[in-house]
Amino acid sequence: MASTEELSYAYLDAHPNEAARVLERLAPPDCAAFLNATPLRLAVPVLRQMLALNAARCLERLETSAAAGLLQGIGPQAGAAVLRHLPEPRRAPLIAQLATPTAVALRLLLSYSADTVGGWMDPHVLAVPADLPVSAVLDRVKQAEPELAGDIYVLDQDQRLRGVVDVADLLRADARDPVTRVSRAAP
Repeated sequence: MASTEELSYAYLDAHPNEAARVLERLAPPDCAAFLNATPLRLAVPVLRQMLALNAARCLERLETSAAAGLLQGIGPQAGAAVLRHLPEPRRAPLIAQLATPTAVALRLLLSYSADTVGGWMDPHVLAVPADLPVSAVLDRVKQAEPELAGDIYVLDQDQRLRGVVDVADLLRADARDPVTRVSRAAP
């Protein structure tokens, strides 16, 4: 019979969104203790799904190194949302322990007011030229950082947004087609 810990981890792995809703109902000290005992690879997707205020209340109770590890994992966009709910004296040491690219991105996002687009933008996106064939776009996806796994933005020669495409559509497309053939209009 599986242990409670194994079942908990299996649930986190299979249902991070639902697990986030459960953790949000816990008292922040209990949530923090659970996240602290959970392997990073399982805790990060769940923390990313939590409401920023609840995630901040949990991170506030963790040791700086543990909280920084979770922040590094959730990425700059979600990280900035969480950090906005922490007092400045707690933010600085957390940011100082992050990898330089993540720290720079977070400082940039936090420099914008929370009520502006700049405060919520995602600085880690993959953008490709409109004339690139699907095969070349897939090569760029393979070489990209893991946090760039979302939509791929297609730009024209004037750097204007021409469309959006996801990896699943690229995988189904003919490798010789231009990426614009499988992209959809940007919302």
